[in-house]
Amino acid sequence: MSGSSKISVSKVGPRTVLSPREPLTYLNCEDLEATFRSCLTHPKMEILLDLDSVPLLDSEALELLLGMHEEMLTQGGALKLINVNPLCRDILIATRLLNVFSVFENVSEAIRSGP
Repeated sequence: MSGSSKISVSKVGPRTVLSPREPLTYLNCEDLEATFRSCLTHPKMEILLDLDSVPLLDSEALELLLGMHEEMLTQGGALKLINVNPLCRDILIATRLLNVFSVFENVSEAIRSGP
């Protein structure tokens, strides 16, 4: 495990799982972006963003997630969101981003979904 002290990084097979442990807001988006960039080791990779310990997303976090999503698509990879709590899901619905991202209940479901 590595990454910022507030973002754990682990591997599940070829996939990288990023697990922030605080709200994703303008105060800490730089940490997530730096951790994300350090994980971009090869094209066509898959990153699972585990939001289980993320109680809140603000507009800057949503912009960052969109940028991460676009970058992964450009490289032939995928960014998948897992363990999204009801408030964060409501934020994604209200901003009409729920269908932009691949959102799954857990790691197993994200893996079963394929690339």
